[in-house]
Amino acid sequence: MGNTVIAVEGVIVTMLAVAFALILLLRLLGRGRPEMSVSAPFAVGFVLRLLVIAGVAATGIGAQIRNAPDELTWLFHAHQIASQPWSSGEWLPWNHQSYLQAIVMAAQFKLLGASVGALRITQVGISLAGALLIAAAVYDVAGRRAARLSAWLLALEPASLLFNDLLLKEPLMELAAGLVTFGAARVWRRLDATGIAIMAGGSLVAMGARWYVGLFLLSCAVVVVLHASLRGLGSGKLRSLPLLYGMVAVIVVSTPAILAATSHRSLEENLQPLHNAESTAAPGAGVTSGNHLALESINYSSRGAIVENLPQGVYNLLLRPYPWQLGSLSQMLGAVGSVFALTVLFLLIRFAIITRGELLSRAGPLIYPLLFIAIAYALADGNAGQGFRYRTHLVTLAIAAMVVLRETLLERRESSTNDLSPEAQAPGRSLLASERAGLRGGRLVPGTPPSAI
Repeated sequence: MGNTVIAVEGVIVTMLAVAFALILLLRLLGRGRPEMSVSAPFAVGFVLRLLVIAGVAATGIGAQIRNAPDELTWLFHAHQIASQPWSSGEWLPWNHQSYLQAIVMAAQFKLLGASVGALRITQVGISLAGALLIAAAVYDVAGRRAARLSAWLLALEPASLLFNDLLLKEPLMELAAGLVTFGAARVWRRLDATGIAIMAGGSLVAMGARWYVGLFLLSCAVVVVLHASLRGLGSGKLRSLPLLYGMVAVIVVSTPAILAATSHRSLEENLQPLHNAESTAAPGAGVTSGNHLALESINYSSRGAIVENLPQGVYNLLLRPYPWQLGSLSQMLGAVGSVFALTVLFLLIRFAIITRGELLSRAGPLIYPLLFIAIAYALADGNAGQGFRYRTHLVTLAIAAMVVLRETLLERRESSTNDLSPEAQAPGRSLLASERAGLRGGRLVPGTPPSAI
């Protein structure tokens, strides 16, 4: 009885602490964004996730919808680390490979004696922090209306509702993606060092949880800064020239390491085993014995093989498992998230085609992380069950990019409608809707006349 009371108290304290941390993050993000009204959607999202945790525990279906073996593995490692003194090297992320999630849980065990329920609430908080950062990035590049829509979609996305509380790497990866995206939006607008530092921090978080994704996000940060610097040169920003030279220097210095990492020997020793770890099939085989969600092994042992076979990996990541392969309650619930993800992907492609002339100029800070993360997971994905979890990171960024492109289309239509009205030519007229949109948050969208400033 005493242990139960302590566990309940720990859950309540953790819930209040996580809620306070999210409110603090909201206030920090809102300081320079007075019209970013996203508190309601994320409050609803937080409460719904708590209800899912409680509902799963009350109904006893946790064993069916949780990935028990993986969770038990990381809980075991977390308890091992927690048993060590703070001075032990076990607490240092760089002394392990992809162990950051275990260290985070171990810290809660050692400091608070946290229960599994309390750990799940912390995981929810970490995931929502990443989603909040993505919503703030949407505000920076597309304004208040787009930020609010993206916030609601991120808060209610089915797969996130069901699986944000998993005791795995996913929440930290969500936070890493949010940091990189938020930093990319700052660099896109301001070319400042703070944005670069935030992207670097997000990449380090990803390296701690999944080292290969962290490397791709670090590469993404370099590309974003390089592209933003080239855009700055076109608009006469003097600070863009040093950044451009700096990124070129980084690329030149890192080229030997990149060539070494993508050599045939390195790919056979590092990437191919990573991909094969979840797949038991021989190359070209179909459904495997043992795990019905294991994908056929894809040859990634050379640069040419990666170029040739990466489309198949992306296809597997986005579309598999097929409906007839679903065998458990967890997989069936994951399929609901897959339908939502495919709908978002369809809308993203549709809006990208319609607004293709403004695709990167408007949504670059979201498109670049989406592409780099998709490539990283496509290379590693060897099991469609694991692909369910990988896909949750893609759908959050796809939602944000889709909403930004939708906003671009709406602004274009509003501008066209107002330009055709008689009032548009009248002296002393008020600002057009598109011009008012261009001033949201103190920013100017492409196409806004200088007279509107």
